Amino acid sequence: MPSSNVFSSDTLLIDMDEKEERSVQELRALLTKRCDLSKAAAAFCTQHTLLRFYKAQRGDLVKACESLTQTLEWRKDNVDGRVLQCPTCKVKPGSHSFQRVGSDLLNRPVIYGSPARASDPTVKPTVDHVVYALEEAFGKGGGGPGQWVWIVDLNGFQLKHALNIQLGLQFASIFTKHYPERLGIMLLINPPLVFDILWKVPGPPPGIE
Repeated sequence: MPSSNVFSSDTLLIDMDEKEERSVQELRALLTKRCDLSKAAAAFCTQHTLLRFYKAQRGDLVKACESLTQTLEWRKDNVDGRVLQCPTCKVKPGSHSFQRVGSDLLNRPVIYGSPARASDPTVKPTVDHVVYALEEAFGKGGGGPGQWVWIVDLNGFQLKHALNIQLGLQFASIFTKHYPERLGIMLLINPPLVFDILWKVPGPPPGIE
């Protein structure tokens, strides 16, 4: 069994060609007509943010606008104006395991997580912790360019971790809906036999080969 698995996205947000620049301008016009942007929302809706949502919807401007509008509503309830510090870990350090450990050679934030190291598997606080960590990784306002690298340490992974299905579904939903085109590489290290078996039965998550 291999010691690690790497899954990489081909989409790197660096420069825009002329078509993308026009599309981003059109998307901004659609968004402005639909929404009265708050200061926080305006700061989030950078060129790179608009490009990410445009690419995630495969160039469909209407769908990109709808998706971005939903994310702005979600951010208003979960991110904007909040102190980006996990209250659970502040009281009990080690409750969650998802933290930035540095940057790679492309200057992408590298975030390490280990299911077995987290002492509190409760879904909502864990999801909040992950959101705060990602927001800090991409700078104030969350609209900065770039992608992140996720190192998942599966040392100690057990069946009970796999059975926390709701947590996995929440991660997939938030990453797909509210952080599209952000995950650059997912690296799984130290996978035990139980994980290898579970991975092969249903196959990898959608979008990962």
